[in-house]
Amino acid sequence: GNGYRADLVLGFHLTRDTPITPADLHLSGQGTLYAVPLPTGEEVDVKEAAGARPQVFTQLSPLVLSRSSWPSFQYWQIMRPLGGAWLLVGELAKWVPSSPSRITKVEADGEHLTVTVRGAPGESVSLAAAKLEGSQPQPAVVRTCTVPAGGVMVVGMHDGACSGERTVFV
Repeated sequence: GNGYRADLVLGFHLTRDTPITPADLHLSGQGTLYAVPLPTGEEVDVKEAAGARPQVFTQLSPLVLSRSSWPSFQYWQIMRPLGGAWLLVGELAKWVPSSPSRITKVEADGEHLTVTVRGAPGESVSLAAAKLEGSQPQPAVVRTCTVPAGGVMVVGMHDGACSGERTVFV
């Protein structure tokens, strides 16, 4: 794969608030995890969606899925820290925000996060990531880049560089 794994949680038709832990999802023993709510509407305002700050997700800090009735639902992404300092949220406007067919490589260290993305030439791609300060996630940054003629680009989440393409900050 691309060196990155995210898990998705879908909650619907819940008769009561339902706490879930990493153990409930068979994710125990993987260190501190983080959960972020994903947008569920047809039209997604990426900037607004990026404002949802990831939360710590551990045995002692469970994710609480709220009581809901059909047809409403909740959609969460579970993430692991990258390079000890980054959370890759991915494409907020997609049902699978970190698809391995789209995100082909992820490299991270304490200061840098670069994401290699595949797409159609000329396509606009918006990615979101949050930096950790200690164990606390900061507000996500969104980088919007245009896929170059070769169909592959590298997005620097830390600095906004896009394989030489122009970046639009949202």
